[in-house]
Amino acid sequence: MWWMMLGCGMLGGGEPSLEAEIPDPPASKEVPADASSRALDAATPVAGAVPSAPDLAGQWVVVVASATEASPALPDLSALTTLDPPMAPMVLDSSAYTKLAPCLKVAIAAHTTDRKAIFADLKVVRDAGFDAYVKPVGEATGLLNTTDDRCLAGRAPQECPGGVMFAETWGEHVYVPVGFREEEAESALKEAGALVALDEDKRAWARGLSLSQAGSLAKGSPMTVTSGAGVSKSCTVTRFVGLVRGQPHFGYLQQGDATEPGCGEPIVAAELDCALADAAFATKGSTAKSVVPAAGNLTDAQRASVLAFLEGFPAWVARKKQAEERAAAIPAKLETKVELEAYTLGQATWVHARVTALTGEGIDYCGMDEIYESGSLILMLDGELIKAPLDMLWVSGLETVKVYDVDGDGVLERRLERFGDDFGPAVIDARNQPVCHTEQGYCDSPC
Repeated sequence: MWWMMLGCGMLGGGEPSLEAEIPDPPASKEVPADASSRALDAATPVAGAVPSAPDLAGQWVVVVASATEASPALPDLSALTTLDPPMAPMVLDSSAYTKLAPCLKVAIAAHTTDRKAIFADLKVVRDAGFDAYVKPVGEATGLLNTTDDRCLAGRAPQECPGGVMFAETWGEHVYVPVGFREEEAESALKEAGALVALDEDKRAWARGLSLSQAGSLAKGSPMTVTSGAGVSKSCTVTRFVGLVRGQPHFGYLQQGDATEPGCGEPIVAAELDCALADAAFATKGSTAKSVVPAAGNLTDAQRASVLAFLEGFPAWVARKKQAEERAAAIPAKLETKVELEAYTLGQATWVHARVTALTGEGIDYCGMDEIYESGSLILMLDGELIKAPLDMLWVSGLETVKVYDVDGDGVLERRLERFGDDFGPAVIDARNQPVCHTEQGYCDSPC
């Protein structure tokens, strides 16, 4: 079975059953004992690189470029092999290491456990004209980009089940990215026309397209938009646009007089005739399907049962043990916390649980030697019975999770706002599997 139980009894009445709604997921992906050897598969040579790639767990690297699977190819780095001293560039699968943003191809010029030596290599690479920086990779995760759920969310369908689509608020309108065949989108986006900034920060730009229909939408199509606060509004498709949006570099935002987008690739989107702050989802038709569930309450007995369940949850026990060992090696004080959010949906009580282990402020990026491990878990309660999947959704400290019933089927999902790549928000279901996503650009740095 895909779920774990605490207590006894069966779900009854008309309550939605996760067992019936959701098929068996893959087995729990705890970090395997051979995680370091798995990392060998995560590094491949690029032009001019050494013929084999070592395990880089615990090392420092000089990063010269990164890209997603959907991004342009990484640059030719063969010139690095001619430097004095010569470098040995290679490409890492970033999901393989704890301190690299997941789901990226990362090109590095050098690697070593010697912090002083890596900064010497950085100077050589920068003097050669490369825009490079130093970063610790952390420990091996045992994952690859092709096996990390965070990456798989980026490859899920753009349109969610039940005719639900992502919605975004830019300026005075709501925009809905359209699930459009790639060749049709490329043809439509070739139309001439000036891009116009949609918001004050100039993070989003658009130009009108001559399309009367795109994907399953047409001009005049009714849509119902739901905000992050659960407010719904009836809207209509007025036109289709080429939409470019993303998070530009902070230097771009400081310019103030930008005349073109600073980040993102053009997509086809529907512009609606309404404004709604924090638009999250749009449903085709006049009835909203996406619901922000009502807050619920846990009895003292239920709360105690959930806390005990989490304390013994195998995936969390394993992650917490690793965090304790890493904190002892630093050394640093490890803090753990549990947050429970109860919701009522139909006749069922649900709990969104967040467990976190961290040192300091939990800043485990930009070269900071702190720890941050956090998992998100959806639980379903019936009295003292608890049903849950076998693993958690692991999120970084720069990502946020909000709970919805996205498609109105009576089962909770989470909207994950991902950080550091161009996949944008993704919907993850109760068993931690990706359901749908929309892509945005990210061209900034948290450092």
